[in-house]
Amino acid sequence: MNKKCLFFSIALFITFASIFYIFPNFLFPLELRVCDSFFTSSKVFSHPSAHTKEVVVVALDDVSTRRLNKRWPLSRAFFAELLGKIYEGNPKTVFFDIIFAGDSENPRDDELFEDMVKGKDNILFPYYFGRKNVQLVSKKAFTSKVGTAGYINKLFDKDGAIRRFYPFILNKDKTSIKDYTAEMYIFGKYYNYDIKKNIALKGNKACLNQFSLGGKSALSKDCFYLRKDGSMLINYNGPTSNFQIIPMFRVILGEDFSPDLLNDKIVLIGETSNIFHDTYDTPFGRMPGTLIIANTALMFLDGRFISEIPDWLKWLIIFLVCLLIVFVCYNIPIIKGLFFTVSIAAIAVFVTFILFLQDYYLNPFKIVLMCLVAYVCVNFYKYAAVVIENMKLRKLSTVDELTGLFVFRYFKIVLNHEFEKCLRYKTPLSLLMIDIDNFKKINDTYGHQKGNVVLSKIGKIVSNSVRRSDFPARYGGEELSVLLPNSDIEGVKKCAETIRSRIENEDYFMTDTGPLKVTVSIGVASFPMMDIPTADDMVKLADAALYEAKKQGKNRVIVFSNEISKET
Repeated sequence: MNKKCLFFSIALFITFASIFYIFPNFLFPLELRVCDSFFTSSKVFSHPSAHTKEVVVVALDDVSTRRLNKRWPLSRAFFAELLGKIYEGNPKTVFFDIIFAGDSENPRDDELFEDMVKGKDNILFPYYFGRKNVQLVSKKAFTSKVGTAGYINKLFDKDGAIRRFYPFILNKDKTSIKDYTAEMYIFGKYYNYDIKKNIALKGNKACLNQFSLGGKSALSKDCFYLRKDGSMLINYNGPTSNFQIIPMFRVILGEDFSPDLLNDKIVLIGETSNIFHDTYDTPFGRMPGTLIIANTALMFLDGRFISEIPDWLKWLIIFLVCLLIVFVCYNIPIIKGLFFTVSIAAIAVFVTFILFLQDYYLNPFKIVLMCLVAYVCVNFYKYAAVVIENMKLRKLSTVDELTGLFVFRYFKIVLNHEFEKCLRYKTPLSLLMIDIDNFKKINDTYGHQKGNVVLSKIGKIVSNSVRRSDFPARYGGEELSVLLPNSDIEGVKKCAETIRSRIENEDYFMTDTGPLKVTVSIGVASFPMMDIPTADDMVKLADAALYEAKKQGKNRVIVFSNEISKET
């Protein structure tokens, strides 16, 4: 494998894993939407729970409030009547999703309800934690025989929807269970299973010990796993339409209702009307709280607990997918890489959905997102690498390797361009022609390698002595040039003298007689000081000034003037 691909994959993974770790809510709503789509889509490929028919919801809906012509809160005498009619059908368990707290205005109502509850040990009264964790419970007279049966608080995700719940309340030591959710009590009543004695908690794993029917477990799984906060996903059985819902008015008035419908059933009594504000967002849309309890209870009745893939395994999968995409897309064209990436993302969605159908949850959102990020990043990396390589090639074609100055061919292009600008806008332009004095003697005496050392050092001196806007170049052999736009003649003279003195004072390499010293002669041509018609004429004038510097004894700067013109 290409080491660059490996390092790039690791860097990419660490970067985005850090982003998700530091900002856990980053794109979180989209991740929740993917979770919801898994729930709704999975029900297309799976049948409702076999226990769905065992659950009947007796609902106080909008029609019942009109037909019964009663206002909330309904009297306990009404619920006593309702309970009497329900028990004509001999239900297996009756659960009230209602808190009967405090005393009624009419004591007789409480007496009637208390008489109806007496002797019935399969009635469940939950409780609720209100503000400041104040526990709201039904009146003790009603619960003295059966006790309170679990809490019914809802756990909301950050978008306000209900996808999870807390199956337990843990003691302060976080290793033992204090109480259970109402749905677990329903499960215990249905199977006549003592949840308080037989459920064991080991770390983030809870097991239903000694659970069997006829020597065989009736559940798909005997254990379930909790998140770090102690919650778990609700494996929704489906939307409201999946459940058998009987409006209260039909039970009370006997319209299209037979007590046999409730025979040996789990009966949940609660409100489904919107006026009670007990409806919540779920993966299946708005759903009454009683139906959420029904869904959760069915999950326990079936033992179809959703096992979430551990975080370490999820991130390992993401890393391996990133590594695969980076390696493949690095070595194939961009269109093929896009097709490959989309295919991997589609496979990830398909595999995670198949796992979800088997009650294993791995949200593919981060996998798909990282697939696309890896594809974009690796192609950006490839593009950047090409750009950088082209820049290197361009530099090789425009910069002299030995001196680090621009090559003659590129110098000519820039000279012509700058000369046209100076003519058009009447701005100053000067040219220095630099020749190393006695360079042939250096080559003959010390060899061409030493001559190259001299050229290299002089190239650096020239480059470091001019402005960023100036253009230094190797004109040919030991001859250098510098183009100086927008600089007056005094500035040009100063620049030329700086170059000459720095070259003269530099030590180039050691010889038998000490460090080698080198000098240069510099000729200067400047516009508009001289009337120069073309760029080639500027080069000729700078060459003439250079020749005059050589003629006068070398190691000096000569600016072209009319006197030189007359001599030449």
